Amino acid sequence: MFKAPKPTATHEDEGVDVPEFDIEEALSRCDARLDTMNEVLRRQEATLQELTQRNWYARITGGCAKLADLHDELINDLYLAQRAGEETEQISYLVDATRDALEAFGVGIVEVKQGDAFNPRLHRRTRVEEVSDPSLDRTVGTLRRPVHAYLFPTSDPLIVLSQAKVPVCQMRVDSEEAERKEHG
Repeated sequence: MFKAPKPTATHEDEGVDVPEFDIEEALSRCDARLDTMNEVLRRQEATLQELTQRNWYARITGGCAKLADLHDELINDLYLAQRAGEETEQISYLVDATRDALEAFGVGIVEVKQGDAFNPRLHRRTRVEEVSDPSLDRTVGTLRRPVHAYLFPTSDPLIVLSQAKVPVCQMRVDSEEAERKEHG
């Protein structure tokens, strides 16, 4: 609560000199202080929420990465079983269960397709495929099976749990042309 200054005695007369008190000015100062305190509290709340979110991601990232790797292996097993004409009901159930668990933790599963632009944050290059078509340069090459990247899509910055392992297309450079550019 705001306290008014105490009256002070003067030497000239033995009366009490009461300084003028401007209530509007005092209220204005209080209002400014409250605005400042509210702004500080808002910033602290935002910082606390950010730290809480980072702590959440830090706690679940390891387990979710293992679950993502398991999901990827199960998808590979399912694909191989389908190609061999084997029973796939149990593997399908496990694939669905791991996908549901990942989604429950907020993990996004991004399917990678041949021809997608290569993104080093989402994709890990396994090999290079030389191509002569410039439109295919730095794109995902021929995939032998379904491939996925796993990430937290709502995190800022983006947290990638498991990169998709993909071949990358690269423009073929003729050796003569390369020498001309080098010495040219």
